[in-house]
Amino acid sequence: MADAPLVTILIPNYNYGRYLDECLSSAVGQTYERLQVIFIDNSSSDDSYEIALRYRARYGDRILVYRNDENLGGSRNCDKASRLMSADSEFHIYLSSDDAFHPTLVSRCMELMTRFPEVGFVLTHREDVDEAGRVQPSLPFYNVDCVVPRVGQMEVFMMAGIGVSTQCFRRRAAELRGHVPDYRFDVAGDWYSNFCLATAGDMGYLKDPLCRYRTHAANVTSGAVRDLTNVLEHYLLIHAFSAIATQQELPTVSARLPMAVAKLGAMCLRYASQLLHAGDPGGARRYLDLAPALKPDLVRDPAWRALRGCLGLGPESCLEKLQEIELKSPQGRLVAYDPPAGSVLL
Repeated sequence: MADAPLVTILIPNYNYGRYLDECLSSAVGQTYERLQVIFIDNSSSDDSYEIALRYRARYGDRILVYRNDENLGGSRNCDKASRLMSADSEFHIYLSSDDAFHPTLVSRCMELMTRFPEVGFVLTHREDVDEAGRVQPSLPFYNVDCVVPRVGQMEVFMMAGIGVSTQCFRRRAAELRGHVPDYRFDVAGDWYSNFCLATAGDMGYLKDPLCRYRTHAANVTSGAVRDLTNVLEHYLLIHAFSAIATQQELPTVSARLPMAVAKLGAMCLRYASQLLHAGDPGGARRYLDLAPALKPDLVRDPAWRALRGCLGLGPESCLEKLQEIELKSPQGRLVAYDPPAGSVLL
């Protein structure tokens, strides 16, 4: 194992001490041996740093622990974590401090990346877990382990992000990712990062849920949903993708822009439904007004009309109507997809 590549797990943290035992145990307990964990606390006010020091005392150099004197903000703390990696580390993985890894995650990713040196990054399916520890089952994005060619995956990313909580990066691909514009997206930052990584190499995908992703109640109706930030940022995101594809002379990617805009219009119905469930008809109305601007034929869609009909109803009648609508037009993804043409099935 001495000649195996060094892999670094980067764990930025702020005030997630209540989840750290599960997180840190999952990191240091990986079956992959040539591993280093870097934990960097962003000046937490809870016992996060003390918990991490206990792991340092127990596991020695397998985990390095740092603490900022002042809060740097999430993005700068992540950037600092990456700068603390050893120059010998060819691969790295970010782990959110409220999440956890399956013991074989690193080994599985490294098996794939060693076998396919053209793969720049690997995504794995995740297991969603709520704040009380209850598992919320979900379908993987692809229905098989696979390696997806970079252009094929860029075409997919034009239409959809892949809900993951982590990525395993090849350092070379992460550095090449810097050759695309450094746009900043608050809501869709991971999606943009994954698209940029796909410009630098093929993508590996593992369909088993190898990480536990913590969902928080506030996520469902967050400020970004209520004030349309998520949709407006999504609109800017797909136009950025199209611009990058045009610059790289990838017409099959940029040609998907009109379809991506229309799909975003249809997604507005999902957000309208969420806000009606949350008792915010004003927010739902904004999505229903915006939807036809992105996809004009939605004004003839029965689901759009039915949701508009909910706006004037009382709370109980509205929820009953929503149940009827969602039975006819289910929200969310119902299948795991076949990988794009040209993918290698594993």
